[in-house]
Parts: sequence; structure tokens; C-alpha cells
Amino acid sequence: MRLVSFGARGSALVALLLLSVPLAAQPDPYRADVFSSLDRRAAEVGGAVELTVEVLAAPRSRSHGESLAAALAEAMPAATAAVEVARAWPVSQRWDGDVLQLERRYRLRILQAGEIEIPPVALAAPASGAWTTRPQRLRAFHAWPETRAVVPVVAEGREAGHAFRRTGTAWLAAPDALVTAYHVVVGARRVRAKLPSGRVVTLGRVWALDPERDVAVLHVDPSETERAGMQALVIAPETEPEPGAVAFTAGWPLAPDASREDDGFERRQLPTAAAHFASIGTADRRLRVSANAVRPGDSGGPLLDGQGRVIGVVVSGRSTSGEADLLRQDVCLATDPVPALRARRERPARLVAALREAAERDPAARAFAAADRLVGAVRRPSRDLTRERAVLVAATQQAPRDAPLQFLAGSVFEALGDEVAAARAYRGAHAGGYFPAAYALAHHYLDEGDPERAAELFAEVRASAPYADLGAMGHARALAALHRWDEVEPAVREVLDHDPRFAPALYLLGASHLARGREAEAEALAVRLNARPGWAASLRLLLRHDALRPTALQPLARAELGDVPAFER
Repeated sequence: MRLVSFGARGSALVALLLLSVPLAAQPDPYRADVFSSLDRRAAEVGGAVELTVEVLAAPRSRSHGESLAAALAEAMPAATAAVEVARAWPVSQRWDGDVLQLERRYRLRILQAGEIEIPPVALAAPASGAWTTRPQRLRAFHAWPETRAVVPVVAEGREAGHAFRRTGTAWLAAPDALVTAYHVVVGARRVRAKLPSGRVVTLGRVWALDPERDVAVLHVDPSETERAGMQALVIAPETEPEPGAVAFTAGWPLAPDASREDDGFERRQLPTAAAHFASIGTADRRLRVSANAVRPGDSGGPLLDGQGRVIGVVVSGRSTSGEADLLRQDVCLATDPVPALRARRERPARLVAALREAAERDPAARAFAAADRLVGAVRRPSRDLTRERAVLVAATQQAPRDAPLQFLAGSVFEALGDEVAAARAYRGAHAGGYFPAAYALAHHYLDEGDPERAAELFAEVRASAPYADLGAMGHARALAALHRWDEVEPAVREVLDHDPRFAPALYLLGASHLARGREAEAEALAVRLNARPGWAASLRLLLRHDALRPTALQPLARAELGDVPAFER
């Protein structure tokens, strides 16, 4: 029995091997792995991106290493109508014992808008040494949209005797209307907004609330927005993005080092540009999906198209920064503001009264309020969670087809340590076509020791553009637990095309090499992992102890029932 630990969630994958045999490797004088990566996935026409090609090898001799370095020095990406090579740096090389690490960077100038494929880089060395990087893709756009109509907001209130302050972003939809996310204002008594003029205004009334879509339309004095030089943003037509489309955000994220003493406005606007994907959900509950990096404080901001028109209100996303064992793949989900804007009252209502009214009629409103209290209770464990938990469970039962609500509940239950309730909610969200739920549910099955079901869900996520790299990493982990090593390597290489330094993927690639008899390549990967000592030590443990090495399973021949001898009595 073998215990192997993978990834950020600390999952333990245990498998009983009945019969195993190592796979033979072909003689190779270079024993090299080649990686490539882009420094970003969206760029302005006329701007530049940086392509990095890296070679990791355990050549049989120094002369073979010199041949590899010469091959990389000759390698160039081909120029196309969309991109040209503006600069190529010299090859940098480093020997670490018998392991050679090479790197070369290229600056590429973007010549046209749309989806662009960076041509692969081919390396050729004597004695049949040939490698080609996988094509890298990016999206190019003509210009950044105007963002003066987007402002930071701070919602303030009290909950269970504790004052709270919640940061968000809002945008001008009419001279007297600022739109933000419902979850930004839930439970608040007032909202403050800092206009481009520097003036901070207090908002205590609302035109409309749409908890189901997570949208709030706040009243603002039109004379204030006029003095600030703000012009309302235009709503885009309800059409799907063209191939190669780019989406933009212009939010005001909270700074990582922000303190409780700040007034909530000690932050700067941080526009982003990224791929715009096909929408998910139903016609009346459509969610726009993009690869923009959104962080706390961005909620409520606009998701914009290339013409600066609003295609959605940012309500959730995934972005990691600095977490060593979490693969970074940014995603932004934005909801439709049009129903809330159309439901505008004749006169604005008091915020507190409108929130109370919404909670009485809408399960989503009750879910947001309960989730907010429960997440706060995680930070203050002494609180009794029974009532809030019951409210959240009831909301999921009252709105079984509300996939975002189900996913919200699943995330809260998971934070509370209730894996059973979390999985139930995630299954409801997955049934509604909510791809983040498939990813969360796959992790649940992997943690519960069911890699077969996890592999099926991770394969589904891997085929979904927004989470393709996360899905590939999860799929590789599940396949490794099943000892399907021939399938592990392609999945891991997809991840390493995204982030060639991601330690859990390098570890899995090393394990895959060992399963296929490529010990020298695995040794080289252990050297590459030296920057992450824990992962390097784990891979070296497999290298030093044959009993721990992963192996490829050989299926036993099936026996027909008629061939089985009867037991003697």
C-alpha cells in the first residue's frame, strides 16, 4: 500500500497494487523536457508580450548539453501577420551537477487584434534530438475603454453587535443611479462612494434590488455626478462574444496590506483585460464569463466589452496571488443588470427597508444574509450558527434550480467543515451547468477516496475553457491515483504550459517519468524543484526508494467462469 500526497488541499491518495511492471524507456542522449510560457494572455495592439522557452535536461555528456544550448540559440518563433519578434535574448544556462537548465526569452510585438496563436518554437540537435513547444494563445485588443464612471464604494452597518465595513465597486448607469452587487450592500445601513472629483457621498436609498441576480441600483444625487464629470455607461446588446473577444474590468480591489484603520478608500483602480468566454446559465439568468483577475473590492464593478459597454456586473471570481501550491487561473463571473434597471421604482426607497423587503420575498436575499453571518461566524467561532444554517438550507431547498445560490451555499458549508452538505449543494449547482461546481465536486470526490468519479468531473472541467488548466491539474491528480500514468503526462504538460514552475505539476511529471522508467528526467525535475524544498524532497524520496516508486499497472487476464475449478467439499 502506498501513500502519496498531492497539491494545496493536502489530499491523500491510497492505492493497492496487485501487479505492476515498469515501462521501458527509449535510449536518449539528451533526456530533456522543454517548457514555454507567456507573461500574459491579453495585450494591446502595438504592445508586446514576453515568451520564455526553458529546457531542463540530464544529458549523457557535456557535449550533448552544448548541443542543446546551441539548438536553443538557433531557435526562433516564426513571424506571422499577427506577431513579430522584436527581440531575442541570449541563452542563459546553468549546470547543477549533471543537470542542465537553459532559458531564452523573446519579446513579441502584437500586430493585430483578435485571438492570436504564437507559433511553436522548434529545437533541433544532432542524433535525432528534436523538440517543439506547444502553441501559446493570447487575445489582443485595440484600446482600453474609458473607466471614469466606475467608482469605489464602502457599505457600512452592524451585525450581531459588531460594526462591519464591506468594500466594493459601482458604476454609473444613469445620472442618478449607481449599480453595484447586492452582496456588497446586504445588511448595510448606508453606502459611501468616492467620486472622481475626490468627494465622498453617502447613499442611503435604492432604486431597485435584485438578489437573485446579485444586483443593487443605488440612488445618487445627479448634481454630484455631473460636478464630478461622470457620464453613464451604455449597456451592450445581449449577444454572445465573437471569437477572440476581450473583456475588461475597472474595479477598485482592496489592497493586500489594507488595515482596519483605513477608511475603505485607500485603494487604486486596477483595470484588467482578458479573454471573454461563452456565457453560462439560462436565458433569464445568464452569467457572463471571462478570465479577468478579480479580487475582493471588485464586486459590483462593470464587465465591459471592447467598446466600453457594460456586459455584466462583476459578482464573483477566482484569483490567486502568492499562494505557492494553488494554480493561478483567473475567472470572472458577471450577472445581468438589465432586469434591475427595468424594475426601477418611481421614487427611491430607504436602503434598510428595501433590504428587509427583499429578504421577506426572495430566497437568494435570505441566502446572502445567512451566508454573510455564517462566514463572519467562522471568524468568530463562539457564535451559534444554528439559525443561520437553517436559513441557508431552507433557501437552497426553496430555489433548487438557482445554481449560483447552490454554489454559494456549498462554499459556505465547506468553510464550516460540513462536507456532506457542501457536496449536496455543489451537486445542485452542477446540475444547473455551473462549471465551478464541477471543479469543487471533483475535489470532494478525490478527498473522499473516489478518484474514478473525480476523474470524470475533472475531465469535464478540463474541456471547459475558463477552468481548463485547473481541470487538467485535477485530472492529472485523479489519474495518478488510478495509476493511469500514460494519461497523466499530457494533462500535466497542459498545466506546465500555463505555469512551468508550478511545483505540484512538476512533481507529478517526475512521478510520471519514474513510472515509465525515465529516472534521469525525474532527477532533473528534482533539481528544478530545489526552489520548493518540500516538493524536491518528496520526489527524491521516490527516486531513492524503489518500493515507493509509482508504477504502471498491467491488467490481469480475465478468467471465464467455466475455467474456475469447483471447490471440493
